[in-house]
Amino acid sequence: MLLAFSSRAAAAEPEAPPDAAARAAVAPVEPFIDGQTILVARLDTAAVDLGAVENWMKQAAQPPGPGAGRFLEGLHDGIGRLTTAQADFKKAGGRLLYVVVSFGDTPGGMAFVVAPIENGADAKAIEKVLSSWSSDPAVHAATISKAVVLPFGDALARLEHFTSAPRPELAKAFAEAGDAPLSAAIIPSEQVRRVVEAMTPKLPKDVGGGPITVLTRGMMTGSVAVRLPPQPSVRVVIHSQDADAANAFAGLVRLVLLAGRDQLPQEIANLLAALVRPPSPRVDGDRVIFTVDEKPLLSLVRQFPGGPRRGALAAYRVKSASNLRQLILACLIYANDHKNEFPDSLEEALKGVDLPRDVMTNPSDPARKPGYVYVKPPSLKDLTHAERRVVAYEAFDKWDGGINVGFADGHAEFIADQAVFVKLLNDAGAKLDRK
Repeated sequence: MLLAFSSRAAAAEPEAPPDAAARAAVAPVEPFIDGQTILVARLDTAAVDLGAVENWMKQAAQPPGPGAGRFLEGLHDGIGRLTTAQADFKKAGGRLLYVVVSFGDTPGGMAFVVAPIENGADAKAIEKVLSSWSSDPAVHAATISKAVVLPFGDALARLEHFTSAPRPELAKAFAEAGDAPLSAAIIPSEQVRRVVEAMTPKLPKDVGGGPITVLTRGMMTGSVAVRLPPQPSVRVVIHSQDADAANAFAGLVRLVLLAGRDQLPQEIANLLAALVRPPSPRVDGDRVIFTVDEKPLLSLVRQFPGGPRRGALAAYRVKSASNLRQLILACLIYANDHKNEFPDSLEEALKGVDLPRDVMTNPSDPARKPGYVYVKPPSLKDLTHAERRVVAYEAFDKWDGGINVGFADGHAEFIADQAVFVKLLNDAGAKLDRK
């Protein structure tokens, strides 16, 4: 049975109605929104003080620990590149950036960046700036209507036949987020919720196995407000169908963290657990509210072994695990389309699916091409113990605390013990390939 927790609700905070500022905030992106849109993020680049971000991160690195010098050098270099990108975008006349994510019938759905062309901005110059941000030289930004769009995958081709649809909840979410420089609206439509409920009626067994409605009715809409240094804070408000759904959703969040703590790098598991430590989240009527201010954020960063540099590596591990899951999904799709036979290479599997072009790049070692080693499984009909059958893993020269490994059932996990990894490879009939 799904574990839910309740908390004594404080005085109810009124839901913010969409004011003129909120309506103005969503107007530039509304032509790119429809019933499948599930998330819209907005960044006001003019409100970002990158110098303050660097100073705050330097403070977070105190007292200096192992690798602090390399971290600070990397931080300064990264802030320098961001400052240049920010200046180039401003020079071209850009100010706002939106990221739109849609639910779709292809792996990963659809996602793209939108930069509105406002106040005489130079569209061609903005196209050039956004194109330079892509890690794939084949991807280019293009002007659509009154905005410049940078696509992920084939989003541009799909937008050519796009028909927008009114989503009044978008303005409400941005009104709730207020004037935060980075904000987001979580807006899965009723249609999207019903599709999810039909496709996956039950939650995974390790989080209770209850009805998926705990998620789909627990997270009807939501808002995210992120304030950046010098006084960083995060506030997430999730609107549920009713008070019972809010309590069940809060309980689900806790169960997901408990179930995933052994699958996530320890640093990330500790961070997520701290973010849901009382008094956050707080259940207030039909809302679940997560809040983190500067002091806990500073403390959390310092909890990472080795300081923020180690925290960045942990974040790379999470992204790399996601890459592996997507690569294995592509292999499974290929096998389903080719009489249960897996592809001869990951590159072959990628030809038939729409995935981000950087999915073959390990973010913790971006110079290595490819970033992953493939171990071709037997035919699907002959495959046994798929949950422990290695399909792909992070390429490496020297074992450094562990690697992410992807398995034939579609999951990925971090393996810290090299002996365990070597045994898994031996069981798959493969030898270690350091590439």
